[in-house]
Amino acid sequence: MRAALALLATLALLPAAHAADVYRCVENGVTTYQDFPCRTPDGGGVVRVVIPDPPPPSANSAQNLEETRKRVDAFARERRQREIAADIDRLEQSLARMAKEEATEIDTLRQQRGYAANNFQTDLYDKGRVDRALVDEMKAVAAKYRERAEPTRRRILELRSEQKTLAAAAQ
Repeated sequence: MRAALALLATLALLPAAHAADVYRCVENGVTTYQDFPCRTPDGGGVVRVVIPDPPPPSANSAQNLEETRKRVDAFARERRQREIAADIDRLEQSLARMAKEEATEIDTLRQQRGYAANNFQTDLYDKGRVDRALVDEMKAVAAKYRERAEPTRRRILELRSEQKTLAAAAQ
């Protein structure tokens, strides 16, 4: 019964026509409403739905529309600012993870360098060569993480710029 009332209410709100035929059909004890005749001739009947004309536009409708557009634009700006803040937060967390990973790799290389310095007491040539190799590897690790982090930093700057633009537009 609720479905039938919902269907009738929906049909009453449609502005397509002033009157429409709706077929009420009863098949196997189940009542349905549809826009085409019932399968069995004695399965139901026609229900005439009258749709009223929409009210004429008010004098304030243009003003109301403009106010509504301004509110929608403000909501869109606020939503975008929240999205930007969330993106910046996510990117900054990513940068922090990268910095932690870099520090872990550099610390591991420093420990290896300390181990090499303590264990190459007799052969200064090998000690110097291993030390240079570890320093070069530390530089390579730093460069790798700098290269990985740069696009993220640029994206954060772009998002902050967009944030400022949105804030200026809101005023």
